[in-house]
Amino acid sequence: MLEVTDIRQTRVFREILEEGREEGREVERTDFARKMLLKNRPIAEIAEMTGLAPSKVRKLSKMAKK
Repeated sequence: MLEVTDIRQTRVFREILEEGREEGREVERTDFARKMLLKNRPIAEIAEMTGLAPSKVRKLSKMAKK
């Protein structure tokens, strides 16, 4: 039977953990981009500062206007 310490050492566990971390970073970048959009910062600047694609920032901008 696998114990908790054994599970944490598996490749699948490490991959899932990394996926969760990346999703969390994406949420943080998106939230930051929304805040910058509210302050009317240029899309190019937001993309540069957050690492998001300009197309994603434009999409967020359109969603914020609804």
